[in-house]
Amino acid sequence: MKSFFKKAGKTVAIVLAAVLFLICASWTLGGAGIFPLRGVTAPVQRLLSRGVAELERLYGYMHDRDLLEEENARLRARIAELELELDSLASAGEENERLRSLLKLSEENADFEYVDVRLTAWTADSWSPSFTVNKGTRAGISKGDCVVTEHGFVVGSVTDAGLHSATVTAITSPQSAVGVYIAGSGVKAVARGDFSLLPDGTLRMDYSEGGQPMRAGDTVITSGAGGVYPSGLTVGTVVEVLPDRAGYADYGVIRPAADLAALDQVFVIRSSDESIER
Repeated sequence: MKSFFKKAGKTVAIVLAAVLFLICASWTLGGAGIFPLRGVTAPVQRLLSRGVAELERLYGYMHDRDLLEEENARLRARIAELELELDSLASAGEENERLRSLLKLSEENADFEYVDVRLTAWTADSWSPSFTVNKGTRAGISKGDCVVTEHGFVVGSVTDAGLHSATVTAITSPQSAVGVYIAGSGVKAVARGDFSLLPDGTLRMDYSEGGQPMRAGDTVITSGAGGVYPSGLTVGTVVEVLPDRAGYADYGVIRPAADLAALDQVFVIRSSDESIER
């Protein structure tokens, strides 16, 4: 539609210019020559004046429309730039919040040494949840190291380490087990992944000694047993207590404190007896 108006405008301008030229020639010759009847041209002149005014209005409209479109394009580009800046600021804010939380965790656990890593890919094995991180033995990471969030929530442990990457097996994997205790009661237990609980992203906790019964809402903490997971880290919360298949004992269903599905950056607690490979 816009190109049509432009083409039509050019055509009308040419026709009107030609008519204007002929009328001016008639007035100049004083009614002689090709336009002897000066009175006949008066209506044509008025019509021509209205046409010229309309053409000027149409041209002004198209010109203003072009300016508006250019301005809109500039505004859209600026909005896109601002959105990128906001995303960058949000990412920086999230990064700062993670680092502040990690600093607090470091102050509470002065003996820990952390290596920050980022997830690069989750494995395709749905029966043993694990993921790859972007650092390995060169950064001092070794097999058996514990992996946590910036809040000290247990994520899993390193089960394989290369020079520049490592594999972390999540605590919900059936291959994973961690010594725990129930905060408040001090009852010790073992939390492990279970095939039947994998779809829900939860794990199972079985008693290893007697004590007060577990209850929904109990917080589960690492006990340090087994040597992989340091003591005092948060594993999760008991969301349900169920009888086992034999009906002789109860077990707890734990919802991990770490949101495994939303992980991006995690922290490896580096073993103190491991040196950085050069």
